[in-house]
Amino acid sequence: MGFFAKRLVDEPVFSGADGNSVGSGTLPDGGAEGSGGPAADISLLPGMPEDYVLTQEQIDRKKEIAEDLLPALGIMRPGVAYVEDEFIFSAEDKTEARLIAEAYDGELESFEYGIGVARIREGSPYTLKDLFAACADTGNNLPPIELNIIYHTE
Repeated sequence: MGFFAKRLVDEPVFSGADGNSVGSGTLPDGGAEGSGGPAADISLLPGMPEDYVLTQEQIDRKKEIAEDLLPALGIMRPGVAYVEDEFIFSAEDKTEARLIAEAYDGELESFEYGIGVARIREGSPYTLKDLFAACADTGNNLPPIELNIIYHTE
């Protein structure tokens, strides 16, 4: 097993709608979005400046997020599979990183080596699921974000 492939904890990474474990590191077939309260209106997110233009690579990643990550997010366990209320992204500099964090109603926690780490602003009506729904929409100019995945190693 590779360095990041072996898990040290026994907690399942995914849980089914009934709260029972459905796997330990692999997605079950036909992943569901999961349940929860009503989603916040993502059209009210602050967003990026109108002149911000996405690259083709960013647009392609947003499509991948819509197809792969968004369906899995509802069954992944926060605090086990990923850091709750936190997202990461690439940016050219700290100024762009701050813009991206704020576009998703977040606060930039750190920026190093082209990677920004942001947390959803306290009091925000949005969840990570809301942010990833907005991210997956190719009709807006929000750049792609990623989950801050927790790797369990030896």
